[in-house]
Amino acid sequence: MTNREIGFFQKEIRLLYRNGILGIRSLGQSILGILCYHFSSHKNSNDVELLYANLYCNPAKTVVTLYRNGVLQRRFLQQCFLAWGKHKIRRNTLQQNPNDSPKPIFPTAFLQYYEKAFSMAKPISQELQATFFKTCEARLKYHFFFPRKNLDVPLPTECENWSERFFTLLEKTDLEMILQSDISDMAMHYFLRLKMQLPNCKTKPYFECNSDGIMRISVLQHIILEEKSLICEIRTIKCIDEKLQIYGYFPSQILSYFRIWDWNAVRLYAEDSLGQQNPLPLYDSSLSYFESYEKTAFFGFFRLQVPLIHQNQMKITCKIYGNIVPLKWKFSNTVPITKDGDFFLYNDYRISFNRSIFFIELLRASELRREQLHLMEKYPKNSTVTQKRKAVLNVQKQERIWLYSDYVSVQTDNGAFQFLHDVQKDDGIMRFYVTAREDLFDAGVIDAKYTAQVLQFGSEAHQIYFLAAEKIFAAFVDAPNCLNPFSDMDFPYYVDLFHAEIIYLQHGILQAHIPWKYSPVSEQFHADKLVISSKFEMEQLIQKYHFFPDQLLPMGMPRYDIIPKLRTYGKKILYAPSWRAFIEDVLNSTFWKKIMAFLRNPSLEHFLETYNLELDFKLHPMFEKYTKNIQQISPRIVLRNGWVSQEEYQIFLTDFSSYVFDFAYLKIPVIYFLPDATEFQTGAYQYRELDLAYADGFGNLFTQAEQVVTELYHIAENHFQPEEKFLSRMEQFFLPTENCRERLYAMCFTDGSISSVTNSEFME
Repeated sequence: MTNREIGFFQKEIRLLYRNGILGIRSLGQSILGILCYHFSSHKNSNDVELLYANLYCNPAKTVVTLYRNGVLQRRFLQQCFLAWGKHKIRRNTLQQNPNDSPKPIFPTAFLQYYEKAFSMAKPISQELQATFFKTCEARLKYHFFFPRKNLDVPLPTECENWSERFFTLLEKTDLEMILQSDISDMAMHYFLRLKMQLPNCKTKPYFECNSDGIMRISVLQHIILEEKSLICEIRTIKCIDEKLQIYGYFPSQILSYFRIWDWNAVRLYAEDSLGQQNPLPLYDSSLSYFESYEKTAFFGFFRLQVPLIHQNQMKITCKIYGNIVPLKWKFSNTVPITKDGDFFLYNDYRISFNRSIFFIELLRASELRREQLHLMEKYPKNSTVTQKRKAVLNVQKQERIWLYSDYVSVQTDNGAFQFLHDVQKDDGIMRFYVTAREDLFDAGVIDAKYTAQVLQFGSEAHQIYFLAAEKIFAAFVDAPNCLNPFSDMDFPYYVDLFHAEIIYLQHGILQAHIPWKYSPVSEQFHADKLVISSKFEMEQLIQKYHFFPDQLLPMGMPRYDIIPKLRTYGKKILYAPSWRAFIEDVLNSTFWKKIMAFLRNPSLEHFLETYNLELDFKLHPMFEKYTKNIQQISPRIVLRNGWVSQEEYQIFLTDFSSYVFDFAYLKIPVIYFLPDATEFQTGAYQYRELDLAYADGFGNLFTQAEQVVTELYHIAENHFQPEEKFLSRMEQFFLPTENCRERLYAMCFTDGSISSVTNSEFME
């Protein structure tokens, strides 16, 4: 076995431990394997191809075999223990989606092994095909399946035709083997649909839906799906803008097949109290990225809006081939209804659900009091839950509450900026800034005079005001310690009291393409409305992420009131590379090595001396801990943490950070430097493409340090001004960004709509 092959196995195995797929049992067996190797007189050797195929089908056995045969050594066992320990720490300390763990990638080895194996087998055996699909399933669940060519740089040679090579392999397999392979239902249906969509595949699914609403899909006379009802899960129930807003989705593999081959057969309706049926469109959602960062299904979602009037109701009905299909209802633990017959109260309204119908009823004062007591009876008297619920009701009765927050690791962001603006208003609203930082006042972020209006994240006061809030302004809504102070176990006790409208201020303009994270029914993204700063965001959020125009607030982020409107042309440039999720061993990564090589490049030093400039090197907050590993490189290169004044810089260097938009706003020249383009495109990090492609960005893209230095000279010779085409993009990109905080405040205070400029005007 070559050193390259051994290195491949070591990398994959570390990630299998880091992801929790391998654990303490295999580590113990590996120790025995090492002892067996050292005390055995017969040294075995193994075919790397056989080991490769088994690594993903039977990883524990393969790892032990590698130790037993001396391929892996004792020192590597320490790395495996460390990787497994990191997994345990991460699992026990973070609330995260199972998909959000480091994933191994093996694009070229995967293809090469099976191309060779398929070419040698005459015919291709069932066992080999079964192993192929098992390996495909492993890759599918380990993050991305396909590399993505989306940059102005080519994919690695071995990855250029990856998709075509994979589909050539898939074409050589038998359809029956997908049905018979020992893989998950998700993987089976995904690869089955891919196979049947190939041009040379003559087999298509056969659909049925009888008068009883029983649905069947058959392939090769095998019934692959049969359902007596469609599951409909409700993700959001809230009263906003005088309407009951309901978001639900259908986690149905059956609809995934209909979506491709016979979507016109499916009809969803909302029937009002007058018996009028209105079509209810199904939109694609982040949930379609089921158990993977590839779209493995179509789990369509709908939004139902029911006006809050004296008496109203709405029934949801689904028909397939004209036959009514029974709906089986499920409810997320973040909604105030959990089953048929449940209800909750909002102001003077009683909102209930029964037999696919949502009911709205305006109550008299005596009826409202009776229903409040009825809800209290569900909990023991004088319990913590009862006392907290009473406190919330008292606050809601007496005060209007607005909360503001940023993320725990961020010193200053849009939440603080909006709070500092709004807190000066004498409008009867109680305002609180929520933080987990202990150095908030020391850092000068919030003035000490607002001490009484700062809540510690997760405190009892935070919990009460969170439930009682009318609006929550948050710069982060998709990470732990940024929004909800309750655990998943405790929140259901109070969810019926929570009616706050969550307004996502954003912490940067939309940049990365992450459709598995953002959508109105996302498991990670929790917001009712989004503040946007550009036409680009509006188009992307509506067209790609399926948000609705009335959810978008084109006010501009609060920070645009803080950023100076003009550059000050300081004698320095800024280099700010972004965070890389899932990166293993940062200090030995391509990312880190090439960055250090760039900073130590003599040509860079010569450029800085020629123009008497300093380079500020600012790592993402998640990487700041590595600054201690950087020794003094040059007197002209300065490490920066925390907030910097963007207007002082002559040039901005970055990779795929959304920080770039602040510099485009100031019309500062931009250079994109992506030293690890291969890793980015093949899916090594948290995403592999951008919504704003580099070709449409604000500067030129480079992957080599010398190219970047050449571009630095070019910009300097142009008097530190952007090229004309980039300047034009900068000038046309942003919506009006004057008085962002005041406009947002005015809209939210009156609960009104945007009257001066409508969303539709921006789309023209």
